Amino acid sequence: MTVAEKKSYLQWIRRVRYDQDAILEELATLRTRMMSASAKIGDGMPRGGGGSGDLSGYAAKVDELETRLEARLSTYLDAMARLEEDIQAMSDPKEQAVLREYYINGRQWADVARIMGFTIRHVTRLHGWALQHINLQVVLVCPS
Repeated sequence: MTVAEKKSYLQWIRRVRYDQDAILEELATLRTRMMSASAKIGDGMPRGGGGSGDLSGYAAKVDELETRLEARLSTYLDAMARLEEDIQAMSDPKEQAVLREYYINGRQWADVARIMGFTIRHVTRLHGWALQHINLQVVLVCPS
């Protein structure tokens, strides 16, 4: 596997993580809206006028998001477990730390540099070396 292919795969893992976080946030927002909407119509009085109190739309959206999340989560967790094993197999602890902080913990370069006590330039240099040295056991092809 080339360095470019490794980098593409690892970037895919970062994107899936952010997609998952966005889906979870949207789910939480929808659930909050659904709860506040149900609290407003819970007085037992009959309602008319176009079903403005109908929560089926919210429920359908929540179900759709949960289905998307479950599918992505399974793939993501498998990829993360394999990546952690691949990082553990590396010999240089600094290279391990860079990959772990950036790809598994999802930190930005400035945060990785601060945590490790290096400059951003040195951290990105370590990242380049780590990409050359890591042996990724990729079973699946990352979707675009």
